[in-house]
Amino acid sequence: MNSKTKQAEQLIERLYTQAKQISPALFQEWAMEEASKIVAFDSGIWGDGVGATKIHSLFLYKQSPEMVDNYGKLLMSGLADELTIHIINNLGTAVAQQDFYSDWHSTEWYQRHCKQFSMEHSCAMAFYKPKLQLFTSVAYYRADPARPFTEEDKRLKEIIDPHLRESYELCLLFNLYKDNNDIANSWEQQSIALTDDEGYIYYCNENFIQYLQTSDIARNAVIHPNLWKKFKNQRQLSIDQTHISLTRIENNQWLISLQPIDNTRQLTDTEQLIAEDLATGMSYKEIARERNRSVSTIKNQAYTIYKKLQIKGKDELTQVIKPKEAG
Repeated sequence: MNSKTKQAEQLIERLYTQAKQISPALFQEWAMEEASKIVAFDSGIWGDGVGATKIHSLFLYKQSPEMVDNYGKLLMSGLADELTIHIINNLGTAVAQQDFYSDWHSTEWYQRHCKQFSMEHSCAMAFYKPKLQLFTSVAYYRADPARPFTEEDKRLKEIIDPHLRESYELCLLFNLYKDNNDIANSWEQQSIALTDDEGYIYYCNENFIQYLQTSDIARNAVIHPNLWKKFKNQRQLSIDQTHISLTRIENNQWLISLQPIDNTRQLTDTEQLIAEDLATGMSYKEIARERNRSVSTIKNQAYTIYKKLQIKGKDELTQVIKPKEAG
């Protein structure tokens, strides 16, 4: 193991340690600064997006804010040069300009979007989380035209970058835990997601992912705009038997939590017992005989049960009522 590889592995350990000690707002700056000491880059961008090339959140490391109005807007609009597309088509592989362009500095893209920001050489890599459909891209830039990124630089980047995103997620969660003990103690049992101010999902647990697979509140890790507007105005909504609440964590960060609506609480004790009998598979006639009631009475009570539970009939009952155990 050479010294640079050892430094990269030591940085990975520190990423996960530091993630529990500083805020998300400071973590990305610190992480990029530490990575620059190993790969030696002058500036960089860290973008999160959805689908293919479209970036929705862009962190600038030692870059001019004007860069967002130029190159950044291209990324956020979904436009990309051939190099970016090549990076996306080779997820997990670091790509430098000289790998793709024979004369990068003569290209129109460089002249129009990179030269003014001293992006003389770049080395970028992207990775993708299929379940969440979240795309992350990290690019390093050098300002010296005579210092292109080497194969060794790319190798080190491939060691470090996947852990930038993973440790950042840990930082988000840990800072959430610090101020929300109830969430910290039952994170895996709840359905929770973190979003930015525009409704783009940064992170969510497995339960929330499962909810997204059966719900249409979001597409490609983005809450539908009209629905997001309602969330921010009302902070609480009920959709498809699910109670959804929204809580502001920081200026640009929100917590979405899901809670199934338990309509069984509306049932009387008698209705609960009849519902359990029906869920077990008993007929109206059998229940009527057991309870010394008429069949029409049991049918009327069953109708009331279905209405309270917002289901169509016996076929859906077992989805919300646990059948009575034998004996």
